[in-house]
Amino acid sequence: MKKILTQNYKYLNMHLPDPLVINAQFAETDTRSCITAGMLNIPDGKIVVGDPLEYLCHNDFCPVMIKSVKGGKYPVELAYTESSIAGIRVSTARVKFNPKPAVRYEPALADFCGLPKDSDGFFDGFPVYRGMIAFISPQGAEKYGEFVRKWRSENKDKKLYDDYFVPIFMKNAGELAYDEDWNGDFADWTIPDTDLNMVMAVSGFGNGFYRSFWGVDRDGEICELTVPLINSDIIDNAETEHLKIWDGAEYCIVTDRIAADGCKVGYMYRDIPSETFNDSGWRFYEGNENNIYMRDFNNIKIMSIYDVAEKNPEIIPFLHMDTESALYRNENGKFEIDVNLLNSW
Repeated sequence: MKKILTQNYKYLNMHLPDPLVINAQFAETDTRSCITAGMLNIPDGKIVVGDPLEYLCHNDFCPVMIKSVKGGKYPVELAYTESSIAGIRVSTARVKFNPKPAVRYEPALADFCGLPKDSDGFFDGFPVYRGMIAFISPQGAEKYGEFVRKWRSENKDKKLYDDYFVPIFMKNAGELAYDEDWNGDFADWTIPDTDLNMVMAVSGFGNGFYRSFWGVDRDGEICELTVPLINSDIIDNAETEHLKIWDGAEYCIVTDRIAADGCKVGYMYRDIPSETFNDSGWRFYEGNENNIYMRDFNNIKIMSIYDVAEKNPEIIPFLHMDTESALYRNENGKFEIDVNLLNSW
């Protein structure tokens, strides 16, 4: 994940997005999908983008785009990427003004005094502190601020996200609710007593600074407002590398000689997996643990097999061996099959 986050940080700080890369985020593949999260009402064609839970409700750090489009209702599309490493994440969010694909992008500039500006005196991004982004009209942003202030004054012992928005997100989760503890990650919410709405979504890997771009079609018309969050190519590549290491149950049992002391694996044995956790069946030892050491359960830990493999890449070629397989590290540092398994431990 650290490698993924580092690569994605560079992606988010690109000068301008590559249209081929952005369009590929919305392609339907085994690891990618997209949905229309809602129809955004922008009466005068002006759009605000920002963090709805931290900044929008206070009218802070939420830029109104200088450019505008024709007033109306437009679909907000969310591209998703899914992997065993990162789970399900929103990779790109955009408002589509016509169905044509973007052939180039330009910064969606806003004249706003609250954030650092570029050399032209503008900026094209917004900070996220509560892990959400939202598209809304300027009129909607004003009404949303009024709603939040009123709701908080009437619900002093409650939290806006936990008590008000979580049920809304859960209702929108649908088939994407892959985890029982997950609250969903998008909502098309209409501000009470108005016809103005806000379309919200989880912001990729969470907090940070995100940038907005106008997509321009082949006819020179603005066809979308796009916020890149994650490059799915980075996730896919990491997943491929991940599966080269191991594609089964994630966890194994190790001794503290490995987990705490940082010793190399000297003996590895694949047992029948436990049914009490996501067990690969692998057991890893430094090799010199005696019976007294092994009888103390404080010396035994459950650990991700990927973490063990990262520090002991020599074990990777043997991870797909059957249960009741055992290997030891010989005097040359190479693993050999233990033919005396029954007498080993």
